[in-house]
Amino acid sequence: MTNRVTFLFRLEREKAILVNEVALVQKERDDQLLMAENEKQEALHAAANEKGSLLDRLNKTQNDLENASVEIDRVKRDAFSRAEQDKVLSVCLSVQAVRLSVCLSVCQSVRPSVCPSVCLSSRQRFFTWIH
Repeated sequence: MTNRVTFLFRLEREKAILVNEVALVQKERDDQLLMAENEKQEALHAAANEKGSLLDRLNKTQNDLENASVEIDRVKRDAFSRAEQDKVLSVCLSVQAVRLSVCLSVCQSVRPSVCPSVCLSSRQRFFTWIH
């Protein structure tokens, strides 16, 4: 019976060792699962932060785009207004040039000797009016 008791004792000891090894393996597995879950949560948190940052940048970019669009529209309106003013000024200058030409023709036909001084005076008034 001693052999049998020794054998049973040895089996019990091996069983205890195996139970301890299984417990260690399970603890390692649980620790690794816990670490993996923590890493996953940190990655999700980092992704949420990055998403928030990207949304902020997107909103800022959209606001900048809207502001630029408004500014472009304002510049277009200003350019159109200046073009209209330039057209009006061009017509006014053309009318004034015709008037001066008529005045010069009349002056030359009526009093040719006085014409150079009148033309010079008219020319000075014309260029003063332009500027």
